[in-house]
Amino acid sequence: MLNRYLPLRVKYLFYKRQDFSALLLLFFSIYFGFFRNHTENFSWMHVISFENLLKLSDYDIFFNTLIPVFRPLLHAEKAFGNFCGEACVANFNKTIYFFGCLLYLFLLKTQISVLTKENKINVVCVFVGVLLYIYLFSFGSVTDILYPASVCALINIFFNERSVCFDWRIVIIIAILFFIADNSRPFFIFIFPLWFLMAFFQKNKSFVYGVVIGLCICYPYHVSQYKNTGSIILSNYGGCNISEILRNKEFEEKRISVEVEKINSNEGTKVCKEIEREVFDYCFATPLKAIVNILSPIRLLRIIAPAPFSPYQPIPEFDKGGAIKWMVWLMLCVLLYIPIFKFFVAEVNKSAKENSAASATLILILIIPLFFSLFAHSGEESGRVGMSYILTLVFYYFFKSKSENGFNCN
Repeated sequence: MLNRYLPLRVKYLFYKRQDFSALLLLFFSIYFGFFRNHTENFSWMHVISFENLLKLSDYDIFFNTLIPVFRPLLHAEKAFGNFCGEACVANFNKTIYFFGCLLYLFLLKTQISVLTKENKINVVCVFVGVLLYIYLFSFGSVTDILYPASVCALINIFFNERSVCFDWRIVIIIAILFFIADNSRPFFIFIFPLWFLMAFFQKNKSFVYGVVIGLCICYPYHVSQYKNTGSIILSNYGGCNISEILRNKEFEEKRISVEVEKINSNEGTKVCKEIEREVFDYCFATPLKAIVNILSPIRLLRIIAPAPFSPYQPIPEFDKGGAIKWMVWLMLCVLLYIPIFKFFVAEVNKSAKENSAASATLILILIIPLFFSLFAHSGEESGRVGMSYILTLVFYYFFKSKSENGFNCN
């Protein structure tokens, strides 16, 4: 009966389930990208105002940007700002966020399409959970989605039979993805060697060349950062971030004392370095207090299982409004956090039993962002920051859930 009255195009969508799912993912990407408020890339912590962005030269953007933003995009943001104003820059950032979501969700879809029937129910539940997660925490800048999207794309390529054989087109794509990931998160510089070792020992020719070329492209940014800050990490704010976990009034006052407009300067860098030294001195002098703050159960839970509470707001009461937030968090735990945590523990055990260097290295690549989160911030914004490890672990969960297929160069 329904078939008789449905328009032809609607029937086509229902008959072509793959096309319908693609349209659905396109809809979610459009919603997450264009209908959510995002922080513009240049306005991290409001350090660079829109007016100051337009005054910066391209030389200053390349050589004198010290804060953890996606630096190559600053040139484009400045150009769009000069051409059509601040609203145009906001739409440019929304477009980048849209493409990041689109890439990530379609990478998930490629894994779901080859699942066995036994795995599909579990994976679909996790997929619903990850959509809810992105909806709740997609208020940040483009770096939040570009990092997991680029890393998942790298994993997908690494285990693709075409990347085992040498192909310049794949090498260029890999180098670009490494460049995106490196500019999205400061800690990625520590992950470069792990990718190289994994590719080298697996004899993945395209990946070995891609990692080397990607590192060469990223090299000028790290050299510039080293000349300005004495560190190759693309952030001058690390020491100030570390101070958040200790809840020390003295460190907090010192961090706040730096004027916002001076954070992206040698003065701001100097203050954060001083705080970093004092934090380590404090930890060695009073290790018990430091351990209590670092291993605070509430803080760890916020980082491992981010709740949909607004950043920097207290944990809600069990009233009408608070109950809804607690219910949403419970849904995330059931649909997303618990399955992913169980999967991760199982993968670690499996890797240890099999003594697989490649599996152990890949797990380490995926978990390094969580490690840095545990020792780098207070946990209030862990939902947004957590995209770097939760979304990548979800992709790996999907990847491992699909039917195993071998590949070779023949």
